[in-house]
Amino acid sequence: ISKHKGRYVTLSKNTRNIEIILPFLKKAIDEAYNKIDGLPKSIAVVTIMNDLDIISREKSFPYGIDREKALQESLLLLKKILEDDNRQVRRVGVRLGKIYKSSTLDKYF
Repeated sequence: ISKHKGRYVTLSKNTRNIEIILPFLKKAIDEAYNKIDGLPKSIAVVTIMNDLDIISREKSFPYGIDREKALQESLLLLKKILEDDNRQVRRVGVRLGKIYKSSTLDKYF
């Protein structure tokens, strides 16, 4: 089990619009997954607000999650951040944690 890997990207403009933020969030997820060897058992969405304050929400799982599940869960976490705070987002990112390598024989064939 590895610690964690993250990726953060700057939005084209400060916003609260999920439709604008979503492609940046997806990019952060894709780039973070490209940096890991295995699957994470936790994911956190980190937002840097327009006043540079940092807000994050995290969720853990009893199993490793793939990119598609990570995107779904990240969207829910982002919505929670936007519900709890009325400031605009400047940067968005993800942190993948509890990364484990699967112990299958696939790598030998």
